[in-house]
Amino acid sequence: MKRYSTYLMMLALAFVSFSLTSCEVDWYEDNYCGGGYYDDELNALDLAEVLSGTWSGSMQYKDGESGQMYSWDVSMTFVQNNRYAIKGTGVEIDYDGEASQSLEFNWYLDDRTGDIYITYVGSGKTFVMDADARKYGYKLKENDFFEGYMLGRNNKDMIYINLDAVKARAASSGKSRQFGQNANVEAPTAATVKKIIEH
Repeated sequence: MKRYSTYLMMLALAFVSFSLTSCEVDWYEDNYCGGGYYDDELNALDLAEVLSGTWSGSMQYKDGESGQMYSWDVSMTFVQNNRYAIKGTGVEIDYDGEASQSLEFNWYLDDRTGDIYITYVGSGKTFVMDADARKYGYKLKENDFFEGYMLGRNNKDMIYINLDAVKARAASSGKSRQFGQNANVEAPTAATVKKIIEH
């Protein structure tokens, strides 16, 4: 009988340990369980919902190797993998007069920090938009604007975007959600760009 009670105790412990396992999903999984993030009222899923859509405006691109600065009009479309995903795909269309180019990218959100990671499919270059940066971060307001810095992670390039929402959609919470309220985002100057690139 003692032998059976030992097995029953081990089985009960195994059951308890499995029942207490939390819902933890890596950023690359398609579903999101909620929680995390840096804001008490808003979470990464809110950010993904607000980011999803098409944004249009201007882009300034600093080549970290040559030091050249380029600027053009741009349209960026972010698509969630599904309604609970904090990652997805996107397309950037650059316009310079009559010429244009289309660049595909993948994106994901760090649910602990609110940082936005963008990796361009063709070049493999990854950029981060830092949610906590006071000066070189980003600001995003639902159905309104999206501006900030994309700093190279596996490269020395820097991108500044100043975009407006192309198509407004109904705010799901009844109020306009906003991210990066503490960031003081300004268009880059030559001195600013040099300082950022040397990070």
